[in-house]
Amino acid sequence: MNRKLLSAALAAALLLAGCGSSESSSEKDSSAPDTQTTASQTSPGDASVSTPEESEAPASALAALADDLKAADPDRLNGSAAYGERLLEKNCKKLYSCEVSELSDALIVYNNGGGYADEVSVIERTDGDKDKAVAALKSRIDLRRSDFENYKPDQLDKINAGRVFTVGSKAVLIISDSAEALEKLIKEKLS
Repeated sequence: MNRKLLSAALAAALLLAGCGSSESSSEKDSSAPDTQTTASQTSPGDASVSTPEESEAPASALAALADDLKAADPDRLNGSAAYGERLLEKNCKKLYSCEVSELSDALIVYNNGGGYADEVSVIERTDGDKDKAVAALKSRIDLRRSDFENYKPDQLDKINAGRVFTVGSKAVLIISDSAEALEKLIKEKLS
């Protein structure tokens, strides 16, 4: 099977799996990454995730943090995309209202099923402007709120309690019932 056909088949399967049987496409969380595949869930030959040679950006220094965050809350944080991966590059504008070229590193860890608003985003801007990074993550909270208010209103308290803070040159967003523990973990790993 050729690479394009394999990619198309995989994308269709992931789209159907990500939507679930009881969810219409209009109810799908529009702010989660377009595909539910992560680098840790794919095989090296999988065409849906680019290899470092194919990617425009170098691999993320934050990638190891994704595993720690998923281990800390495996039921709610089970998908991820890091800087240098095609999935994050493809969704950067939608997630953070900027081009991937404006970031020097980034990571999003999220709920793979789309039924929970749980998310951890870490971004670092190439210009070092932490205020712009913080503003982008606060806008992300607003986007999550609008995505979930008619879809899953039971997630709104968690979204409204979302935390945005900085660690060194990075800005961090946490939307989680375990926000305090996740913040402690992030500060330990990034300090």
